Order: sequence, then structure tokens, then C-alpha cells
Amino acid sequence: MELFDALSAGRLQRLSQALAALLIATAIGCGGPAGSGADSSDQETADAAVALTSSATVTFASHVAPVLWEHCLPCHRSGGIGPFPLDGYDAAARRIDQILGVVESGYMPPWKPVAGYGDFRAARVLDDSERLALQRWRDGGLERGGEAPPRPSFPDGAWQLGEPDVVLELDPPFELPAAGADQVRNFVLPIPHLAGRHVAALELAPRSRGVIHHANVLADSTGTARELDARTEEPGYEGMVGAVAPGGHFFGWTPGKSARALEADAAWQIEQGTDLVLQLHVQPSGREEQVAPRIGLHFTDRPPRRRPVTVHLGSTAIDLAPREGLQTVADSFELPYDVEAVSVYPHAHDLARTVRVWAMTPEGDDLPLLRIDDWDFDWQDEYTYTKPLRLSAGSVLHLEIGYENSAANVRNPHAPPRRVLWGPDSSDEMADVWIKVFAADETQRPALRRAAARKDLEIALDGFRKRIELEPDVAAWPQRLALALLNLGRGREALPLLEAGLQRFPDDAGLRYDLGLAASAAGRPDAARRHFERALALRPGHGPTLNNLAALDLAAGDATAAQARLAPLVQTESTSDPRLRLDALLNLGLAELRLRDFTAASRHLGEARELAPGDERVHNHLGSLAAQRGERAAARRHFQRAAELAPERTEALKNLASLEAALGSPEAAIPHLARARAVDPEDRDATALLARAYGEAGRAQRAVQILETLVEQRPGDGAAHFDLALWLDALGRSGEALAHARRAHQLLPEDPDACAQLATLLAAAGQLAEALQTLDRFPRAALTPDLLLLDARIALAAGDRRRAERAVERLRREAPELLQSAEARQVVEALS
Repeated sequence: MELFDALSAGRLQRLSQALAALLIATAIGCGGPAGSGADSSDQETADAAVALTSSATVTFASHVAPVLWEHCLPCHRSGGIGPFPLDGYDAAARRIDQILGVVESGYMPPWKPVAGYGDFRAARVLDDSERLALQRWRDGGLERGGEAPPRPSFPDGAWQLGEPDVVLELDPPFELPAAGADQVRNFVLPIPHLAGRHVAALELAPRSRGVIHHANVLADSTGTARELDARTEEPGYEGMVGAVAPGGHFFGWTPGKSARALEADAAWQIEQGTDLVLQLHVQPSGREEQVAPRIGLHFTDRPPRRRPVTVHLGSTAIDLAPREGLQTVADSFELPYDVEAVSVYPHAHDLARTVRVWAMTPEGDDLPLLRIDDWDFDWQDEYTYTKPLRLSAGSVLHLEIGYENSAANVRNPHAPPRRVLWGPDSSDEMADVWIKVFAADETQRPALRRAAARKDLEIALDGFRKRIELEPDVAAWPQRLALALLNLGRGREALPLLEAGLQRFPDDAGLRYDLGLAASAAGRPDAARRHFERALALRPGHGPTLNNLAALDLAAGDATAAQARLAPLVQTESTSDPRLRLDALLNLGLAELRLRDFTAASRHLGEARELAPGDERVHNHLGSLAAQRGERAAARRHFQRAAELAPERTEALKNLASLEAALGSPEAAIPHLARARAVDPEDRDATALLARAYGEAGRAQRAVQILETLVEQRPGDGAAHFDLALWLDALGRSGEALAHARRAHQLLPEDPDACAQLATLLAAAGQLAEALQTLDRFPRAALTPDLLLLDARIALAAGDRRRAERAVERLRREAPELLQSAEARQVVEALS
């Protein structure tokens, strides 16, 4: 079994930033640090309240202090985010009327979820007895009582969870001008010294609170963010390209958001070559500001046992008319697997009034996940369930946000109200919820993650379509929609959008390049080559175009042409674009592997490893190199490392299976392929190879079951029909085998193996004339030596001695070595 190429020759790279306009990650949240900072040893203060009776005298020490210590002190303390402290009798007595006013109105403590719509940890809610204690204390004359219980202790300074193990700082600071538009800017914080550490919690200390609208902390292991940062003179870069949620966790910040530790068994493991990317949405304050936030990392020695997936529901097509009454934005997502939901994180701006999140089970029952009836941007948060919620496959997650775009909404940023569209600025609107889930079966997490990523792209698609509707004359929007479709693997839908643009801009090199990508994704390599070659003529020496043409060369089996394109490219692109250099080095190494130039392949793949040691493609290529050199143990190590680095991808697993099969152990290949199939149920090759491994391991019945499902799903898959015919015949089900062999030959008329299979099965069924007709329909000039020998055997069986002699004579001229086989000698002897 041939080892899989680690980098698919058809994998065409897109280095465009076009999706940035609508894929700005805007993870937001607020709320006081409820229950996040107090030492556990001080929680006894929460139990110190004396039970109220109708006749008891309410005192500060016995009844009020415990309420304040638990619910108010986390924010209202020296160094806290509250505007004043409530850390003793005098402070509370002086402000008791104000306290009662905000408590009775529901403004404090800040807790927006409606009771009964999700059971959340650290709920900032006063019960009836606590509210009554405050009321009776004031009405009873503010009695001090004895000595109050000790106040909880909190970490000093900006850190809610205590002093971090490592603090990363933005240095130099970003200089925000006094006036101008909002900015969404990304800052790269390299962490090479932290590779291999496990992050139990991450905190952000913004310092310049008044200008930061929100912040996200993301991760990038590709070098993309660092490269984009290097292109700008000032710190950071705009937009959002090349970074992801670290370990699947969602690290967002807004003023007052509470810091929380991650799940104990789901720490984020920092991989080699990872950079942190701090994304800030900043707003000018009327004076110049030095923006220099810090990130604190808390470590654990416990490695992760599982990783979460964040499911995003939302809309980028918001269009709110200025009118009275609620306008609703809704979205939904069907879960493909069983999951456990652990938290929910909504986000919207100032026009939002209501938020509802729920799941509809396959049985038709509604399961409430979150409800907020008085949305306030300043008090949003990530809400963690007291117990994970089990949601079965087929459950549909729903989001519904109601907006009030009228003067009746006191938070409306526009006076008078005006039309409001989607956008990241405070004057725009957004509609998002992120639901953090764990796959019930960890092997299904990669496939769940892919489904969630597709949902993200579909949300972006709606936004691009809305922009086309709003601005039909802007040529960029159809092109960006097409690129989003390409990312979803929908190249056939992308092509017409790009071709329409080509009529207006026939000599646009970028458009030609995108058409090449779309044509390749649509399975039209010849059209892709034409567009890439035209793009290269319009923009000579363009690295990504050269790399994609080389990928097409590799797909066509022309490693020499690929090597000729790529060898100069890796020299000229040594510093300007590390991503392109990496892709070119990998493709060049692949070409050299196919040309069996192991020395050159080792040199270029070694350079790729130095450039990106955490890229799984590098280890897949190095594994292939080791396997072809006969270094099986080294090959296995590289493939295993690739699988660890990218558990959501299947290439390394298929390579491990191929390695076992090459060693004559198809049974050992089965677990790798079964895992690959679980990782990506849509990976056709993993499914077909699993069936083949079962068949070669003597389990033909299981192979047939898998292939029957595959051809049902993909009735036009000729190779699947071919394999199914093979194993049906092995089980003695010759009639069914023949039917699938006919279908395989019909779908693959120029494939010599499909022709040989059909002819062989026809001959075995006694249909010799039709078997010979099948061979006759195959182009005579393209007959392979194996087909010529088969032709001779069937002709001899049919009594056509002259035809058999012609086939043998051709074999003597074109493949004399084949005449030494046992089957050929039998034919020759029969003709003697």
C-alpha cells in the first residue's frame, strides 16, 4: 500500500485576508468577579449570618456583613472595580439607601439571567432573607452589633485568581489617538519559552479600562499573526487573520468580567511555535492613551484529558430599521453528536433588549439554556452551568435576540434613531452566542469541531450576501463571498461569482488567482491551470501562484515540473512570507520524494521543520521520507507526532495505517483508519481504506458492509464500486460483484483495473464474448501488459486462438518480463 502524500498535491493555498472583514472575533462579556477571587478558607464568612426571626434585632455584624462580604466585596473593595468600597460598617451605613435602591430595582448585584432558564455557578443573586436583612437593618437604626466576621482576602493588584505564574506585557504600548473611529487591533506576544506548559487559567489586566471596549486572547501556531504584525510600523495590525481559540477555550474580557479557571481536565497545552494574539477593540476617549494590557497565565501540572469545542450561533446580516417594537435576529445549529454543554456566552451591543438561548431535543422538548430580559452591554458575562447539560445528537441549538431601535431605548447610541447594520463598532450591532461544549465521545471532537467551523463560515456567508444586497456595485463583495464558499468546499458555487467579475476585470491578477482556486476546488484542474498561468503572466514571479501551479503539477504526476517551479521560489521567498516559504518547502520536499532524491528532500524538509516545528504537515512529510528510506521506527514517530499536533486531521492516521499495511499487518492498520473515520466521517479515502484493511485482514464481510454504505452515500464513486465488487466476489456473491463491476467500469471507462475486473468477472461467469467485448472497448493503444495477458487468457478460453497469439506477440515486444509469470507461461504452453 503506497504511503499517502503528507501534503495533498491538490491543496491550494489562499493567503488572502478577504474574510477578515466579516470574521472579526468579538468575544465579549462582563460581570463582577463573583466567587473568583476569595480564598476558599474564607468562605466560612458566608455561613456566619444569623438566621432572621420576626423579633430578632438585625445587626451589621450578624446579618449585613455576611451579605456584603459574599455579594458585594469582590467588586466594592480597595483596588476592585466598584466605584466605592463596602468593606466595613461605616461605608455600608453611609450608603444604605443607595444599596437598597439598586437592590430593589434589580440593578445590583449585577446578574442578568432569568431564574429557571439555566442553573449557573456563582450566581450574583440575593435571596429574600438577604434583601430583608438589609431592609430591616436600615429600618431598625443601623445597629452595629458585635465584631463582624473577618473579611475575605483577595489577591492584591489586578489579578483575580492570584499572582500569575507568568505575566506577558504589551511592550511598547499602543498609542491610541484622542479622536477617530474605533479600532480592532491585534498584538502578538511570542511565548517560545512556554512550550509544553499547561494553562489552567488566563487573566487579562487591561490597565487602560476606559478605552477598551472588549478583548480576546487567541493563539497562532502558523506564524501568520507574527508576519502581519511585522508589516506594520506601529505595534499590532488590524483585522483578524490566522488566530484561533487556544485549545478550544474562549478567553474574552470586558470591564468587570470575572476570571475563572478552566475545567480541571481540560487545560490548554501550549504547543511549540505558538504565539498569543491579543485582540483589542479600542475607542478613543478624547485624549491620547497608552494602551498596554497584560496577560497573566496560571499553570497546572495536569495535562488535558479532553478539549472543548465552541459552537457559535449568530448573524452578520443584521439590519435594524429605526422604529418602535422589538426586531428579532435568530439562528440555529443542529448538533451532529452527543455533547455536554458547560457554558454559554452571549454578546450584543446597546440596541439589544432580550436574549434567549435554548435547545430543542430530538423528542421535541425545549431545554432552556439562557434567558435575559433586560440586556445591558456593561453587564454581560460567560455563564457556567452548575452541572454540564447533556445534549443528544440531533438536538437543535437556538439563539434569539430582540432589539429596540427607537428613542424608547435609553441606551440607543443614535439620536435620532437610524438604520443600524452588523459591525464591530459600538455604533453598529452584533448578535452572537458561544456555547462551550465537550463531545461525549472524545474521538468525535475533531468532527464536531469541523462542523462548528463550517457553521462559523455559514454565518459569514450571510454577511457577505447582505453586503452584496446593500452595495451591489462594490466588486469586492462577490469575490469575498466566493472565497468564503471556497473555504466551505463549495467551489462550484464560487465559480459563477468569480466568472461574473472576470467579465468586468479580465486582467485582474487577483481575480484570476481566485478563479484558479475555485476551479481546482470544483475538480477542474485544466481550468485551474489556465487561470493560474494567466495570473502569473499578469503578475510574474507571484509566489502563491507558482506554488499552486506546482501543486497541480504534483497532482498530475509531474514531479519534475513541480521541482523546477519550486526550487527558485524557496530561494527568493526566504524572508518576505514565511507561510509561503513553508508551503513551498513542503511541496518541493514532496516532489523530491517522488523523484527519490532523498538528500534534497531531507534538506528542504529539515528547513521546513526549523521554520514550523509545530506544523503536522512537516512531520507527515518527514515520516514519508523515513518510510521510503526503510526507517520504519522513525516514520512511525513522525506520523504519531503529526497526529498529536493535528488531532482533527486524518492524514497522519492514514499514513500510520499505510505503514502497518506496508509491513504486512492490515489488522494493525484498522484502529488507525477507524479513528480517522471517526475524526472525519466525510473522509472518503479513510472509509475506503478501512474497508480494504478489513478485507485484507480476512474480514471481507465487514469490508462489504462499509463499502455498501459508501456507495449508497456516493453512488457515483467508481472506485468504491470497484472495491465492493472485489470483496463481494471474495465472499462468493458473484452476481452482486458483477453488477458493481459493471458500474465501476461505466464510471471509470479509461481505468485499466476497472476494465480488467469486469472482464475477469464476466469470464468467470461464462460470458466470454462480453468479456472480450469489454476489452475491445478499451483503447487498444492504452492496453496495459496485464490487460494484454488477460485478453490472451480469455481469448484462449473462448477458442479464439488467433486473438490470443496476437496478444502474446505484443507482450513479447512491449513487456517480455511478464511472459515469465506462471499465468503467461500457461498461455504460451497452451498455444504451443
